[in-house]
Amino acid sequence: MKVTLKQLLKYVPVICILLGLLLIGGGFAMADFKMENLQTVEHKPYMKREKTITMHQISSIRIDSYHSEINILPAKDDNIHIQYEENDEYPMNVTKDATSLQLKRATKSFQFNFFDFDRELNIPITIELPKAFHGKLDIDTSYGNVTVHDMAYQNITINNDHGNVSLSKLKAEAVTLDVAYGSVVLNDVNSRQAFQLNSEHGDIISKNLKADSAVLTTAYSDITLDDTEITKDMTLYHEHAPVNLGKLRAQALQIESAYGDIRSTGLTIAENADFSLERSDVTLQKLSAKDMTMENAYGDTMISELDADSILMEGERGSFSATVKGSIDDFNILSEAEHGDNTLPTKYENSSRRKLQINVEYGDINVKFQK
Repeated sequence: MKVTLKQLLKYVPVICILLGLLLIGGGFAMADFKMENLQTVEHKPYMKREKTITMHQISSIRIDSYHSEINILPAKDDNIHIQYEENDEYPMNVTKDATSLQLKRATKSFQFNFFDFDRELNIPITIELPKAFHGKLDIDTSYGNVTVHDMAYQNITINNDHGNVSLSKLKAEAVTLDVAYGSVVLNDVNSRQAFQLNSEHGDIISKNLKADSAVLTTAYSDITLDDTEITKDMTLYHEHAPVNLGKLRAQALQIESAYGDIRSTGLTIAENADFSLERSDVTLQKLSAKDMTMENAYGDTMISELDADSILMEGERGSFSATVKGSIDDFNILSEAEHGDNTLPTKYENSSRRKLQINVEYGDINVKFQK
């Protein structure tokens, strides 16, 4: 019997399904898959452990764990107190040498438990440190929250793939946070040198952050800052989500944003305030800087009070509105709104060193002066 091409094509979906099942079965086999793992796996109970260690010359602490709730808190005496839980499947190794303390959670073997992903999300680890400890703290974890409260360190580094990070009443020489999926909450954090934060997905909320310099790199993170003081440069690289800078002081400010509105109640910048934006509406109640440079491709800009010696603005589609401190005679002006209204003269020259240059292609220019 001849099989026509039309009849053969009817079997193509069936063949694809069979091939897919073979590939899935092969993956399960490689992962040591067992049918009983389709049900919730019952693990051996966790045993609570407590250790007390004299601080002596310990200058660094490292925690390498996962599926853990990690809490770093102040101790009531001069010793280091450790509380954790473990079982045979997920033991905790605590090691100490002359200058360092390490906690590492290990697994004996790997098994693929198909419907049992969340079983270890809350294994607690608590370390209480004496006030006299001023060494390094390094935390590397995933699937769990990290809380550090009321401590002073030389350096603190936290890497967390899936989980929240909360820092409060914290002093350190340098702070480095790398949080892929999780919120970051900062309250009264003082980094005497550099503060660095990398975030992909999760809210960033900060109150009373102080640092010598700060770099924030985010992808899809809502950012809410307030009472921020940066001695030198503040840099924000941002992709998608709104940004509220609150009140912020810095020597220099640089913001690069793709999508997301930017707001602030007060920016006080000693030198340069640079904005490089693609699709962002900007609403600033007050901006004070020596120089302000802004490129905003698609978005409106409104600054209620703007005080700067040099104001440069380039926009494609969006209006620019500002109340500028001073009078029109204080500025050399170049302005153009190709397809919109303009309250400024196209060209105005005088002996002043201050300059105001605004160009928008599709949008209005509305600038008022206030002495």
